[in-house]
Amino acid sequence: MSKLKNPDKFTLGGIGGLLVLSGTILPLDAANTLNFSQSFSSIDRENSSNYIALSWNEIWERIKRKKVAGGSRGNNLCLVSPSQLIDIDSQANSIQEIWHQNPLFVWQSGKLEAVSLRDENQIYWQQEVEGTQTSIFYNGNPLEPGKTYKVVVFNPYETEIQNLQIVAPDRHQKIAADLTEIENQLKAEGADREEIAFKKADYFAELQMWSDVLWELYSIPNPSDELTKTLERLNTHNFCQ
Repeated sequence: MSKLKNPDKFTLGGIGGLLVLSGTILPLDAANTLNFSQSFSSIDRENSSNYIALSWNEIWERIKRKKVAGGSRGNNLCLVSPSQLIDIDSQANSIQEIWHQNPLFVWQSGKLEAVSLRDENQIYWQQEVEGTQTSIFYNGNPLEPGKTYKVVVFNPYETEIQNLQIVAPDRHQKIAADLTEIENQLKAEGADREEIAFKKADYFAELQMWSDVLWELYSIPNPSDELTKTLERLNTHNFCQ
């Protein structure tokens, strides 16, 4: 294992902050049935796991029973996002699929010195972690739909954690169209940024894309009291237990 060192050059440049997490994905046909052009309430509520949440606390209730596949890894590190959050009795997939092209990284139970994304040939992005940080947004050029990246951390030695994949282009476009429709509808109703993020988080929860759910929660710069409490619960909950 090699000690942390800066790569010769990065091939990606800058958009925002960094942090991640992903879960079991519904089949594409199921995703296509989420027709937001009619109404948010049009989703089948007879399915107990298929409903529109009414508060950040309800989003939290859907997340808290889940755990990170494989538990803690690498010097007791618990990578919550973009690692896969799974139901206690479900099976894990080997590759974590997410929609956001600037993933969110969230970790527990281990201090990191840096986070890196790479493939077999090059380092795409690397970011040092300061002090007691436990989350960070990717701030390089947008990752490519359908492409797989290796998540590597330094704590303090280089450890490959998992493979991360942005969803395939056709599915990425479908989700993007749904999210645009959600945002446009809510803006027309006078919704603020947090209300829009909440509906997007609920949409991703329907698809069981938990890393993208967390992305929406962590993306609000001035969260409400309710969202702040939800983030505190996320930061103190042991997902690797």
